[in-house]
Amino acid sequence: MGVDINKNREELTVNNEKTYYFIIEGNVQDVGFRDAITKAFIDLGIEGAVFNYKDNTVRLFVNTDNPDVISAIILKIGNKLKDAVVENIEYSSIGKRLALPTNEDIKLDVDSLIDIGRKLDKGVNAINKLVELQTLTVNKLNTIDNKLDKLNAIDNKLDALNSKFDILIDIQRKTLEILNKKL
Repeated sequence: MGVDINKNREELTVNNEKTYYFIIEGNVQDVGFRDAITKAFIDLGIEGAVFNYKDNTVRLFVNTDNPDVISAIILKIGNKLKDAVVENIEYSSIGKRLALPTNEDIKLDVDSLIDIGRKLDKGVNAINKLVELQTLTVNKLNTIDNKLDKLNAIDNKLDALNSKFDILIDIQRKTLEILNKKL
């Protein structure tokens, strides 16, 4: 029993689609860009594979008959993500249609140990900044606490002075009473 090669070729050229190779430049790594594209492709039923590249670009293979639509999707995703910035999108046709994944069960995951290490380094830096801010906050609170202690000491001295003034006023009042009686 043989395989009909012509039939398989026809299946691979459905809708005149070709596979396009995209290169996306900008701040597109470590901002959720790749996952957002993967989710959009899954939701839209687009066949594609997305991966980070060592030059800090995101690259993808996409089966489409209109690469400008894919560029528009990429720009829309870039505009929605908080820290993402799409500076440039380039694409070229591979010349034929490749069989690419269409569902989340076949997600291309290319986080290397270097990628993971870089992400962990960013996390460690963020934690260190939080520790620095916490230390600054504690120091400020200690300064405020010391100033409050000084204000309390001044307040206690003022209370003691007020008591002495009350005694002086009472002595003056009694002195005036005695003088008024003698006059």
